[in-house]
Amino acid sequence: LYVSLSIVLCGIVPYMDLDPAAPLVKAFDKDHANIPWARTFIDVGAVVGLFTVLLTGLYAQSRFYVGLARDGVLPKIFARMSGQSQVPIMATVGVGGVAGLLSLTPSLSTLEELLNIGTIFAYTVVCGGLLCLRSRSPRRTGAFALCLGVTVVCASASAHALGGLAAIVIAVVAVV
Repeated sequence: LYVSLSIVLCGIVPYMDLDPAAPLVKAFDKDHANIPWARTFIDVGAVVGLFTVLLTGLYAQSRFYVGLARDGVLPKIFARMSGQSQVPIMATVGVGGVAGLLSLTPSLSTLEELLNIGTIFAYTVVCGGLLCLRSRSPRRTGAFALCLGVTVVCASASAHALGGLAAIVIAVVAVV
């Protein structure tokens, strides 16, 4: 989908002329495709898309914390559910509070960098966990088998670790 969109955009506008902040709007303005109603359509689609992604992320994160609390990784208060609707109240309030605090960051680029660092760190932890699991119980079988699995996991963990290190250095330099 992304590749197709990029091909269409480069067919409408030379890639050097695209505005990095709003490439779709630039492609459909009066200088190029000249479809004025597309700007409104793109803007509404972006707002709806961001809203649904954020809402889904908050919903999933609170359920994730419930699972961690039930396993004993987080305090048991995060596993508390409401009586009738079975909504994780404390986990939802906690996730919403952290999201509210993160929204107070000075700039959107700083928040973006922090979220990228967090994502890279999460993938690195998962890859490292897979390495530990494979080394501690090599005969354990999973739902699927992967040829050269350990090599792929090592390469992935290394790439994420190096990428995470680079992202942390960039974030520190940007803040300083």
